[in-house]
Amino acid sequence: MASDFILGGGEDSIDLSLPENQVPVSPVEYNVKELNTLLSTFKFILDDINKNGFGKTTQKYATRQDFEAAKIEALDQIQNKIPAQIKLRKAWDDKYSVKRSQAGKDTVILSAEDVYSGQQFYKKASDESNPEVKAYKDAIKEVDKLKAAFENSDSAESKLSPANQQLALASAWKKVEATITPTIKELRSKNVGLVVDKYGRTKKDSGFTLATEVPQFIKTAIKESVKFADEETSTKVVETTDKYGRPEKLTTTRSPEQTKQYEVLLSRAKGMETADVATAQQLADPNVALKAPVVAPTVTPSAPATASQRGGRALTQAESKAAATGRTLATSTGVIEPIVSGGGGGGLGGVPAKAIRADVIAGLAALKLPDTAANRQTVRDQIKSGKLPGGGGASGFDAGWQDRFKKEYPAYAWMLTELDQTKYSDLFQLMNDAVKPGSEYTDELFQRKFIGTSWYTELAAGKTGRELTKGIGAFSWGEGQLAKFLTTATRMGYTDATLKSKAYEALFSKGADGKYVNPNAIGEVKASSPFLTIKKIGTAFLTPISDESVIDTLVGGRSSDDIMRTSRELAKAKFPHLSNAIDAGVTLEDITYGYKRDAAQLLEVDPNTIDMSAGGYSAALGSMKDPMMSTAEWASYIKGTPSFGWQFTKQANQQATDVGLSLARAFGKVK
Repeated sequence: MASDFILGGGEDSIDLSLPENQVPVSPVEYNVKELNTLLSTFKFILDDINKNGFGKTTQKYATRQDFEAAKIEALDQIQNKIPAQIKLRKAWDDKYSVKRSQAGKDTVILSAEDVYSGQQFYKKASDESNPEVKAYKDAIKEVDKLKAAFENSDSAESKLSPANQQLALASAWKKVEATITPTIKELRSKNVGLVVDKYGRTKKDSGFTLATEVPQFIKTAIKESVKFADEETSTKVVETTDKYGRPEKLTTTRSPEQTKQYEVLLSRAKGMETADVATAQQLADPNVALKAPVVAPTVTPSAPATASQRGGRALTQAESKAAATGRTLATSTGVIEPIVSGGGGGGLGGVPAKAIRADVIAGLAALKLPDTAANRQTVRDQIKSGKLPGGGGASGFDAGWQDRFKKEYPAYAWMLTELDQTKYSDLFQLMNDAVKPGSEYTDELFQRKFIGTSWYTELAAGKTGRELTKGIGAFSWGEGQLAKFLTTATRMGYTDATLKSKAYEALFSKGADGKYVNPNAIGEVKASSPFLTIKKIGTAFLTPISDESVIDTLVGGRSSDDIMRTSRELAKAKFPHLSNAIDAGVTLEDITYGYKRDAAQLLEVDPNTIDMSAGGYSAALGSMKDPMMSTAEWASYIKGTPSFGWQFTKQANQQATDVGLSLARAFGKVK
């Protein structure tokens, strides 16, 4: 009997969700392999009866009548019943399996059993007559409706700030989470293929929102709300402009009122994490939440480093990110407001950084000068010299302070020779004060004052820092390493690809002891998109790429095109019979997608744990002599290869139980 689902000629895919493509239930309970197992069992029983006679068989019979009845039944099963069932099952398998017709040969790409089970799963998961399914789908629809409202300029939801929109979205996902029952966990545990192509690849799936994804959607919305809250409750101040009046240097500040707003938004976001549906709905309403925050803002101060750790403490990730992007961290993030070094004896020790700007503005007014970069520098110089009130003059540097600084703060020692002492006098005064005899500077105090210096503020707000973060992201650089790199990058004029490659080179650099100077960043880089994207090239062609090769690519030693070309050639050498497909742009990951999915289902594991390049899985792709396996052949191969462990799965145990019950029914032991 010819298959109803043959793909060939102009047909590239089939839609298995269409009514005319629905597969009826099999006329036989067991598949062909299981029926052959039953057939072998009955042959053993009949042979046992014929050879040994009544009373001497392996299977004991109470009476001769039972003995004769068993002989007749076994003979009937062998000659009539089981062969008839095998014929029916084979016909059903042949008629409803999806096949690819090529060069006069039909290859099964989806068995009838796979098609049928997928269709039945889809029907159950979509059945709105099931109140649990309907409740889940309705909650998902509300999320989609809310997202659409954000895009509709006439809706009230579109008028919400981005932070409030994300909190509303988190609340909507909370409602979805409340509808997740054990039934929903089962029915929305996976997506099934609805449209498949002639290689067995899914072109369109059921598009279900999986129950396992909902908690992550909630976390993402809350995280986004915090990010937007940070942006909405801060102000960018133009420090300098170019000759065309365009902003050249920006700093970010937060007023007391903005700080209060930020803390309220942070409070609502924090409360959303553990809120029930009703509380989440309250937190999503900006009017209700602003009047009565449900959760007080949590402030976790940065852990101070001990004196013994001086010179070895890395910046926190938040501090590194702030340095690279020009953001000013609010007190509610746990980072204390930066303090400008006051120069030891008198001056502005302990005064917030904005006081310095206020002094400059006041100085411009006193001298009746327009607000230009040159005039601001003139005022700063006069403040430093004591001719104008404000910043206070330096108290002088004591002998030998540089040697002491190099010893106590080795990570910052490079600044002594790389930076202009006149231009950044407040920074040098801080370094001097920190190592004065009798000084009680802690690492925390030094760090607080350090991030308030004119040099650090200029660096953090600089174009290079912003471009670096945009290009590779923010990582946990070692102590002083980010500042050192940005200084070098600015001086050398690194931009675009050069900036990225030089940054990666610095991130992966090692000290004289052979250890990474940015140890915390290594794992972060390896988890980043650029790193994983290169890794995935190897995955696509079943040719694993080492971390060293990826690093070599990131630092500019070779290009991703080189990696791609090498991986293609290795794949063609390993699977020469697939060379034409690979040259045509098809990856081995594309070809093995269906095999990987089926193996995962059979072995009851996550598909991501299966490496198709190892452990015998690549046998699915065949060779120059043997064609690629059909779906049925692949299933038999997985089940019949002990190293894969199918025999230990729930399916295997259930199948063994079913065969036993079938035998019992055949002999009248079970009705």
